[in-house]
Amino acid sequence: MSLESPTQMARKRHELLADLVDHAERVMVENEVSPEHAAFIANQLADHFARHWGGQVISFPMDYRWQLDTRYLAIYDRHLEGASYGELAMQFKISERHVRTVLATIRKRLADQAKKGPPGQGDIFAPGES
Repeated sequence: MSLESPTQMARKRHELLADLVDHAERVMVENEVSPEHAAFIANQLADHFARHWGGQVISFPMDYRWQLDTRYLAIYDRHLEGASYGELAMQFKISERHVRTVLATIRKRLADQAKKGPPGQGDIFAPGES
């Protein structure tokens, strides 16, 4: 293998780590971490994953229900009960901007799930699904 033409697997590894860095940076900046610190931490995180998990074959699940952290669900539930963005920010010790991001994420995931139908029922119009 030459450095000029990496294998498809090498490209995927690099893409995965670059995506991890980009996403971690974006989330930290959204949560009021300075861009410089976010970039440093995100790269440290990717380096850790490469060292710690390097050589492993890992398949990521497609369902995202596990991602709905109980803290985020608590924020959503409190908002449904009438708590304002400011109240939620103070209660959960996060910015109002992050509260809005959490609520938007949960709403989108719920809408996406509603479009898919009940768990286990595939979309007959989605390509590649059976």
